[in-house]
Amino acid sequence: MLSINQRRARYAKSVGIAAIIVGSMFLSIEIYFVYQFWIKPRAISCFFHFNIQYRAGRTEIGDNIIEEPYYKLLQMFDRHPTWNFSFEMQAAMIERMMEKPEYEVILNLTRKLNQRGQMEIVCGLYSSQLIHAYPQTVMEWEFKHAYKVLEAANLTRSRVLLCQEGQMDLGFANILNNNWSTGIDTLLVSWQQVNTYAPPGHKFPDSPVYVSENVVPGKHVYLLLYDYLPKVEAGFMHSWAYVGDAEIAVEAEDPEVEFDVDEARLRFFEQQWSMLENEGAQFFTLEQWLRHCEKVGAVESLDFYIPETHWTPIRYNSSFTWMGNNDGRSDDGEMIANNRRGYFTVQATEIMYNQYKIQISPSNQTIIENLLESAERFVLLSMVTDTTGITPRGYERRYGEGNIYNAMSNCSEVVSIIISEISGLNISSTFQVDLLAQTIENNTLNFKTPTLIGEINLSNLSISITTQTNPATTPTIVVKNYTFEGFNYKTLEVLFPGSWDWNVDVPEQIELKFNLDASNIIYCPSLTDSINLTENMSRSDYGYHPVYMFLPLGNGMIFIPESIYSDVGTAIINNCSSRHTNMLWDNDYLKYLEIGGIHLNASYQVLFLEDIQLSDAVNFAQRVNNQPLWVISDNITKMAGYSAYELYALCANAAS
Repeated sequence: MLSINQRRARYAKSVGIAAIIVGSMFLSIEIYFVYQFWIKPRAISCFFHFNIQYRAGRTEIGDNIIEEPYYKLLQMFDRHPTWNFSFEMQAAMIERMMEKPEYEVILNLTRKLNQRGQMEIVCGLYSSQLIHAYPQTVMEWEFKHAYKVLEAANLTRSRVLLCQEGQMDLGFANILNNNWSTGIDTLLVSWQQVNTYAPPGHKFPDSPVYVSENVVPGKHVYLLLYDYLPKVEAGFMHSWAYVGDAEIAVEAEDPEVEFDVDEARLRFFEQQWSMLENEGAQFFTLEQWLRHCEKVGAVESLDFYIPETHWTPIRYNSSFTWMGNNDGRSDDGEMIANNRRGYFTVQATEIMYNQYKIQISPSNQTIIENLLESAERFVLLSMVTDTTGITPRGYERRYGEGNIYNAMSNCSEVVSIIISEISGLNISSTFQVDLLAQTIENNTLNFKTPTLIGEINLSNLSISITTQTNPATTPTIVVKNYTFEGFNYKTLEVLFPGSWDWNVDVPEQIELKFNLDASNIIYCPSLTDSINLTENMSRSDYGYHPVYMFLPLGNGMIFIPESIYSDVGTAIINNCSSRHTNMLWDNDYLKYLEIGGIHLNASYQVLFLEDIQLSDAVNFAQRVNNQPLWVISDNITKMAGYSAYELYALCANAAS
């Protein structure tokens, strides 16, 4: 038997051995973390998001963005040639630098840094538009005009695309790296966007790059992920030194002009980056980091579907902030619908011009093509996210309305020139253009319209419909039955009265709700109009995170299949030229929801096609919302959509 001293010695030895083992474990962990976070080489990436339309309609603010944060940050980077960096901006900002002679020195510095490979220019869009609210062709216009501006400025763009408000659409695979977008194959998105929509039980995204290959057949799009926290990836301790609005990166606390730079903040910013360089950090542009990740195999396949979203989906309820929140002095649904009407006006006028082009004199061809090019740009400018979304001011609403008016005015001038040159077009100065067949009808007696079968009761719809307003009001509801081009359908027209005063946010909320089993739906991803792509989605795939699922529905359609694998069912198609907001999707309902105040009347027109094949439903949705019949004229007041401007004039406090 051991003595008390021997037992004490054994105990002490055991404790000592245990302490050594535990200490070794903690030391191993410490060594691991020291290796991971300090011994590994450091990589620094950034993106400075510039937006000359930050205050859309205030040219002096846009100019100050160029003169202050843009130019002064460029000068800082010029002092440090090893600091590779990424500036994202719309082409309209570069165009502005080209327009003003006093900006020549700024543009020359931009070229210098871009051409020596230090400055990455992320620029695929002409205007910082709301992408997934509009047809695919709109995005193709963006690529075209951005390409032309960059070419004229002698600047090279990145293969990476960052969209305003961090918009993420997997349908981009359909249009990237093609024609005007050749060379662009990657979207910069946030870690939160991928994580938020991961199916229940799915692992957290742990790769810096994902590739989506299963949405658009035969095509893919890369997703380059950024995060606000440093992490070990692709062999580096990788940090994003700056991500966000560049205008506020070094802004003065109380600027004389908005976005004036605080020189002390700029110096501190430069000191911090100098410290990183002294610690051995390597600076990567987005494309450089992407190529490194590809080289070391840090790319994973995205094995689930993510619907259209923005950079912080939970905070902004995906696209709802821009398509129904009505925050500020703009009605989102009307603004977006008016933008679509302007877009169709330009498309119709271009079809008319192309049909008669060969008969028009060369001098007038030049005039017309300049007018149409300008009209396309007016439409793109009006579609900027800042005319809806986060607290748009009255001048931002008027910026959107004014640009569409300018586009329509250009088109009426084009029609007038064509009429003056083409004999036989004097039957009527009004034309109906078929955007699908690309034909033109000059005789108003032959204009095509849906055939009204008759008015029916709300109870005749196979889906239960409810409405709600706060404070309580009674919307006008009319249900009709129509036929058009072989389709028999019912229309639900719901008009919610507005306050008719931009300073009166009443009603505060409206909703149009479809009560049905919506646990499984089919819809068309944005930017895939040219291939009629559909995506089957189950609400259970997204659990309760996010709690709310808002879908922008670029072609207005949601399809409810008879069963989970059926291609037959009911199509619900919103007429997006009447009002276009996104749809809230849950297991047992679909809902159009607007909050923040309704100023103009909110007029919804929803079409129902029952017992219809999915392919037919998609074709009809494209007909209604992407290739409709559209009326143009040499008289702007006879243009389809012009009547909205007569209503805008009736709304009080339009200047507020």
